[in-house]
Amino acid sequence: MEPKIRFKGFEEEWEKVKLGNVCSVNRGTRITKKELNTNHSYPVYQNTNYPLGYYKNYNVEANNPYVIIGGSAGLIGFSNVPFWAADDCAYFGDNDSLDKTFLYSTLLFHIAEIKRNVRGSSVPRLDRSTLIDLEINLPSFSEQQFIATYFRTLDNKIQSTSKKLASLKKLKSASLVSMFPQNGESMPKVRFKGFEGEWSTNNLGSIFAERIESNENGEMLSVTMNNGIIRSSDNGKFDNSNSDKSKYKVVKIGDIAYNSMRMWQGASGVSQYEGIVSPAYTVVTPSVDVDTDFFGYLFKTDDVIRLFKLNSQGLTSDNWNLKYPAFSRICVSYPESKEEQQAIAAYFRSLDRKIALETARLEKLKQIKLACLDKMFV
Repeated sequence: MEPKIRFKGFEEEWEKVKLGNVCSVNRGTRITKKELNTNHSYPVYQNTNYPLGYYKNYNVEANNPYVIIGGSAGLIGFSNVPFWAADDCAYFGDNDSLDKTFLYSTLLFHIAEIKRNVRGSSVPRLDRSTLIDLEINLPSFSEQQFIATYFRTLDNKIQSTSKKLASLKKLKSASLVSMFPQNGESMPKVRFKGFEGEWSTNNLGSIFAERIESNENGEMLSVTMNNGIIRSSDNGKFDNSNSDKSKYKVVKIGDIAYNSMRMWQGASGVSQYEGIVSPAYTVVTPSVDVDTDFFGYLFKTDDVIRLFKLNSQGLTSDNWNLKYPAFSRICVSYPESKEEQQAIAAYFRSLDRKIALETARLEKLKQIKLACLDKMFV
């Protein structure tokens, strides 16, 4: 038995063995939350892939995979540093003929089989015997090392890209605070060179008019929380729009459309497309000469979203609704200079492009890893 893809120079068949016959499968040791402290050095894994906290000692050496056997049973993790495995965590003993990074990838290859053996619904559990009896296929130790090195390189790229993406998102969040006035201030803390003076304050009705055109013909658009306005065909969801689209609202390029019941959560965007949206949405278009992208980003700031929340009407969050009349009365601060609006919008567009690029790169790396797990193991 051999995988579809192998490194050059390896031809021997892989050997089918039970995991418990090539290494010990150990259960961690319980500690109490009182023993945890953020000042301690060693992460504690209990029932998720995220550390429960930190402890002064460790019971597992670095470069060791683990499997969660309780709580979120069936999750598989790998630690590059020594850690403490708590009682809902299983870890593996050493064996000179078994590379631990290879073992980690093997466990990922068998993840579906492992999860099938999780019992219970309200309190999931994975018996340690499932891991002991798990049948895996092992090549020679030298081939394991080649495969392990490849996956370490791939995981390092995934980790590096994940960190870069997180850093960009953090920068965007910080910029949304520093580049827009906060708490009633008349100017932001950070400004592009050459722009001075206080920002204007005005109600949104003096800047945007409601677009009330309707049309049953046109491309269906969707308003998303994270990606703004996208084509519904790109949403990856079943089209559940009404067959009668006579009341669907027209959206033109440069309009801002928002989900009237989710505006307080940031469900809005500037449209790059012409099309139609559900009557549940509100569409606004600038009535004065402003940069719409600037206001698209302004509407994503915490202070303005708070205003949308305060002005939404309804008894509970399930039916809060921000229609145009309430929207039009909300006052916001913005620079009168369109050039400053454009500079701010250009900065955030650049950030969004970088975030989209790193998101696509990360997704591609994850797809490559999944493909390699499928073709480099048996």
